[in-house]
Amino acid sequence: MSQPIRVAIPLVRGSISQSNNIRKAAEALEKSLSDEGLEGDVSLEGTASGLVIRIRAPVLYGLGSTEIQESIEPILLQIGDVLKLLPNEIVVQGHTDNIPIRTLYPSNWELSYQRAVNVVRFFITGSLIFPARLAAEGFGKYRPLIPNTTETNRQRNRRIEIHILYAGETDGNLKIISDAFSQYGLKGTREDGGEIIKRKRGRR
Repeated sequence: MSQPIRVAIPLVRGSISQSNNIRKAAEALEKSLSDEGLEGDVSLEGTASGLVIRIRAPVLYGLGSTEIQESIEPILLQIGDVLKLLPNEIVVQGHTDNIPIRTLYPSNWELSYQRAVNVVRFFITGSLIFPARLAAEGFGKYRPLIPNTTETNRQRNRRIEIHILYAGETDGNLKIISDAFSQYGLKGTREDGGEIIKRKRGRR
């Protein structure tokens, strides 16, 4: 697996020492994934908008199913332990390939959404994460990682993504997030190139 853990550090709204604890928890999660032989099925990636945990659909669900398989539940619980250390909002996204389905769901769009909902429900009931921090989205075939031109590519596109989002501009602790960027040698800018801390005119 790659080493994106440093990028996750600025997500914390709190002390720098707490960010170190989260880094250790994330590193422990990464080691656990390696020990379980899931490096290719579960991955962590730092982005400009937050930290993304990607899980390939086959390890989560049976073909055309939305029921989470028992074999992956221990890993979801470990992910939940990491999420509980962060106060940030979490969005769970469901994604499919472009092959039409023949199940009780009318389309891949409904299938992807229900899969995301079930992961959210698991985090609420299994990991006891506060529901107000969680949201579910379903994108079906419309946001592939790579073109759906081969079966290998389609397998990569069938996935769940857990997005741990950066705090918004109205958050009172943006200074701490920006400082964390600087401390770890990361440029504190947004995806559009703007500054993380942006003063709004007309507001004191």
